[in-house]
Amino acid sequence: ILYLPHINIDNSLLNKPHFCMNLKNLSFNNESVKQVNFRYFFEYFKNSQYKKVLKEIYRVLIPGGNFNLEVKVKKPKKLDLLKKALLNQGFFIQKIDKKLLNINGTINLKIYKEIHKTSLISEIQYDKIRRIFQIIKNHKSDFENLKKVCIIAREKEIFSLLVKKELFFNENLTLVQSLEELDKQKSIQFDGCIILDFLEYEYYKNYESFFKSLLEKIKVQSPILLIVPYRENFNNNNVLQIFDKAILAKLLDDNNLCFQLINLDTSLKLIKTIIKKKMYSVLEKKDQKVLLLGNYSLRYSNFNMVCWDAQVRGFQELGYQIQTLDFKDYSFAQIIKFIKIYKPDILWTAGKVAIPLLIENSEFFKKRNMKIVYWFWDVREPINYDFSDIIDVMFISSRGEIPKYKKCYNLNRIYYMPTPISPQLLCINHNIEKVYEIGFTGMMDKGPSHKTRTSHIKYLKSKFNLKIVNFIYNNVPEFYSKCKIVFGGSPDFSELELYASFRMYYVLCCGSCYLTKYFPGLERLAENEKHLLWYNDIKEVPKLIDKYIKNDALRKRIENNARNLAIEKYHYKVRIENMMNIVTNKDDEFNGYIK
Repeated sequence: ILYLPHINIDNSLLNKPHFCMNLKNLSFNNESVKQVNFRYFFEYFKNSQYKKVLKEIYRVLIPGGNFNLEVKVKKPKKLDLLKKALLNQGFFIQKIDKKLLNINGTINLKIYKEIHKTSLISEIQYDKIRRIFQIIKNHKSDFENLKKVCIIAREKEIFSLLVKKELFFNENLTLVQSLEELDKQKSIQFDGCIILDFLEYEYYKNYESFFKSLLEKIKVQSPILLIVPYRENFNNNNVLQIFDKAILAKLLDDNNLCFQLINLDTSLKLIKTIIKKKMYSVLEKKDQKVLLLGNYSLRYSNFNMVCWDAQVRGFQELGYQIQTLDFKDYSFAQIIKFIKIYKPDILWTAGKVAIPLLIENSEFFKKRNMKIVYWFWDVREPINYDFSDIIDVMFISSRGEIPKYKKCYNLNRIYYMPTPISPQLLCINHNIEKVYEIGFTGMMDKGPSHKTRTSHIKYLKSKFNLKIVNFIYNNVPEFYSKCKIVFGGSPDFSELELYASFRMYYVLCCGSCYLTKYFPGLERLAENEKHLLWYNDIKEVPKLIDKYIKNDALRKRIENNARNLAIEKYHYKVRIENMMNIVTNKDDEFNGYIK
């Protein structure tokens, strides 16, 4: 046992201690010891005795004192009993280090004495606290140099102790555990805030007043780290709100909060987000009213289709007055009625459903007093229809198909424009372990659109640890986090000039190493072995993959370059501004080429 200054204690004089004591009856005052180091715990005490030792160590430790325990583990059940005894005594196990387990059979436990001496933490709550603590530790650099930090948590003393001791060494912490306590912080302007183990215990109807009160007390651009459970994880009878990434993103948007990232932690049991006070900065408010018509319900239900979210954010941050309508919520007649009432300057529509709307109501749209912009980002055979008096400007994601669409639709103003991205929704967690050599998300079949892709994936699967998933919607970045390389592309359309599916832009944005079959013009979008990897013949791929799965440094360089390229060239604000400049004749082409 260490009593500062260091004093060695043992119950045998043969070990030459400073003091010989019975460890079940230590000669120290209550709460007078700052740290205890204990070795060979199970070798000294039987099961019936060690609980008395733990009780005595708890008595002499100061609140928040350290207890470092080394034990030999021969039976896992014995370790489970020890952990349970520590929790029941009121200790908090911060870390279990097993790096010596295969060397000498020992593990090390780093333990704190909790501030609440009589507080017993359930196994579920303990696991939650441990994982929350790890998230905070990963974001230490965001908070450690701030002068005034607010901690908002139900068990505020526990989290304050951990933050203060391990992360910030900041004595100027304000502790809040209710909306009422937050409202009482009248004159303080905080440099940062951490919200944890809190929001899930409040009614959704209270969130607006909570965030309003919080923003009044946070300096502009100050970081806010918000942590909530993912879905039913850590659920109990007191939980009032279940979260997923989409629910949380909508909540933050509704309260005018700008979040820099939103993803799951390494356990995939908690959601973390970094928020800034201002949602966005509008340099110039525009007079134009824009009606966004499409599948905007996907904005908060399917981050795989982040193009819908990106359009809304792009127009908002550029200062346009916008209104969104979703095709699935309204009949064509209701949409026409809304257009007549709203009187937009621009009708901005996208997707396959827009074509029947425009054709069925062609006479109305021909006489309208507004510009109509249509954006299509898939490969389909266009019908023959004269849209020359209906569509003013059209954008498509395949440059090679522009001549075909011009002919079929009788349109002159058709421009190449790939999908935009929302980087705050598409960000991987670099702390998640990479368990797959290659990953793929999407459809596999023998149809004309996927036949070559399916054969390429099967070939790679025979040679590498390749994982295939589909329909994971909002958690694609977490899957990419587990993959050293992400396979994508549309090899069945590789003859088309400058056509890539959403997947390429989303993977680049996530900061993953993307592998695709080369298509004409790809070198204008990204550089091979700098931003991504491309191949011409599937037989050359194993050697290429082997090079990058074995060399983490090379792969990470590509990952960083990919993320930077996506934010620079495909960010929603950049993309919508480019498109609006084309619509208003200030620009005449896509401006995202690297060459």
